[in-house]
Amino acid sequence: MTAKHWFIDRKFYMRVGGGATNPSRHSPLTLSLLIAMVGILGIDLARADPNEPTVQLRERAALACPEYPPDPNIPNKRGWEPAVAAGPDNVVTVFHIKDTGVGYAVYDTLAQQWVDQGTIDTANYPTAHDPAIAYNSQTGGFVASARTARAVLTSSFDPSTNQFGPWVERVGTNTPAKGYDKPWIVAGEMTPSVQEFYVTYWSPHGYLRSTDGGNEWVVGLMIDSNTGEPVTGCFCPQPAVYQDGPLYVAYVKAISGNYYIRFLVGEDIDDPNDPNCGGVRFTHLYGITSPLGGPVPPVRLTVPLNHNWFEDYLPGRFETLLIPQLAVDPTNPDRLYIVYHDTATAASSDVNVYLRVLTRSGSWTAGPRIRVNNDVDPSGAYDQFMPSVTVDIEGRIHVMFYDDRNYTQQDNQTNPPPKFDVFYAWSPDQATTWFNEELFANDPAEPALDWALANTRPHEYNGIAWYGNSVWTTYTGTWSQDQQTNKAVISSSRIDW
Repeated sequence: MTAKHWFIDRKFYMRVGGGATNPSRHSPLTLSLLIAMVGILGIDLARADPNEPTVQLRERAALACPEYPPDPNIPNKRGWEPAVAAGPDNVVTVFHIKDTGVGYAVYDTLAQQWVDQGTIDTANYPTAHDPAIAYNSQTGGFVASARTARAVLTSSFDPSTNQFGPWVERVGTNTPAKGYDKPWIVAGEMTPSVQEFYVTYWSPHGYLRSTDGGNEWVVGLMIDSNTGEPVTGCFCPQPAVYQDGPLYVAYVKAISGNYYIRFLVGEDIDDPNDPNCGGVRFTHLYGITSPLGGPVPPVRLTVPLNHNWFEDYLPGRFETLLIPQLAVDPTNPDRLYIVYHDTATAASSDVNVYLRVLTRSGSWTAGPRIRVNNDVDPSGAYDQFMPSVTVDIEGRIHVMFYDDRNYTQQDNQTNPPPKFDVFYAWSPDQATTWFNEELFANDPAEPALDWALANTRPHEYNGIAWYGNSVWTTYTGTWSQDQQTNKAVISSSRIDW
């Protein structure tokens, strides 16, 4: 393998200053930028594998302190659930702010700095949460999604003003129920005039599709068109699509007390004579499995899990739902990657990040479970969890996750407060070889997330995206030098090829 140089570059700690007249926006002049610059270190880290690409750490980075607006009556306001999308001109991250709604920050790729941040329609939707975001390659803007307990929301970002418009309710009910969980958005096909988007969510198990750049949406339920069976009992459906390829969805299903990952593939319905025109027709991914090699009826492709909740298996005893992360390989439409955390065995408490390669040759098959984290841990003392995944145009796999390999901590304990670092793993060869690097390795004395500084837990998901030769990660963290009482930040790292 040809050696490559990687750069983990330009992390910024940002928090909003006071005095803005518009409660949903601050201009660059009113931003208080707290930048921890350690300069260009140019340190080539030692490698156990001489074929591993060289990584250089340049500047200590991260982004967006979410205590917005500063409120002395709520000194412990925290942020979590960051998502990120990238384009040639801007990178935008959205995140949930406790008791406030959804915040965002904007990175200018030409200026190579975070230039703006604010909130999205928090006056009308202070309970909006579970945000996600996708790039609109036709306009250069972005579309964000989020939810309340009663509705799925979308909002469009205008790159000329660096502002989001108001939230628009796309599907909802007046029933005060906890529903529409994890409405994640992905960008699909781009025609010469419009960008296609999809949103999937659960409880109820539905989807949205827009073929006009996010202005109008068709609403439907995920139903297996082969059997007519609604996709019920579906936890956190995770969508993935690449350009004009099909929409894939991974979800967790409980069956007789056991948990499994299942998969759907969606076909666009564009026939104007079809009463469901504008929607999506779903079927499960089917594979043929027979230990003896004999003919068997098609069965749903299924990945078994040891657990779905992990409070007892991680330091801190916090709610950690297993949310599988799905990605399509841009170099091969018949290859998918599913990434998730799980224990090594059903009887083990050692949590690792795993990946399986899904391939199609007639029917679909799932390859063996591959451990992504490369720590040496014979006793199972270290944990890795909450991965996010993306695959770039060259087919390289990029995964980020929390990791406590640098600490000695007890599972299921909150005292002393736990600490976690954030690691980045990549594979240049379709998951055959894996390399790991700590994103905060230029400041090993400070964890990426230290509960003693902010009482901030990782929550449920983080963000990762690529554009061109850069990969962006966003995650919940802390920073000891932040001037607020609460040291919580939403962090971001850029990795360049």
